[in-house]
Amino acid sequence: MKSDGVQQPESNLSPDAPAEDIMVPAGNLIVWLSALSPIVGIFFEMLGIVLIGVPWLIVPDVIALGLSVYLAYLDRKKLEAKGYDTSKLGPPWLVPIYLFKRARMLKHKLTYFIVWCALCAGLVLL
Repeated sequence: MKSDGVQQPESNLSPDAPAEDIMVPAGNLIVWLSALSPIVGIFFEMLGIVLIGVPWLIVPDVIALGLSVYLAYLDRKKLEAKGYDTSKLGPPWLVPIYLFKRARMLKHKLTYFIVWCALCAGLVLL
């Protein structure tokens, strides 16, 4: 073979490469919607105060937590579709644990976990 002095860059996308090298990056839109979902509960709580003068007791909390769980399930399915092993994340209905383990698995900052916890604390204290 004749070499012209130009080196070809090696690609890590060879067929024998491990799956981590060609893994599609995970999007964060759904997980951020899950982290911000307690705002929906706070909105309904404020709406109850404005409309009837007292906060609705548990309805906003149930709505917010239900939305968080639903979005965590959607995020888990999206991660599985992109090839991530989600077996170590735990059940999505334990939203704070799921968000914490997701951040650790994907090497993200814990921001969405902290935001979810702070907003849930605000929802409960309101």
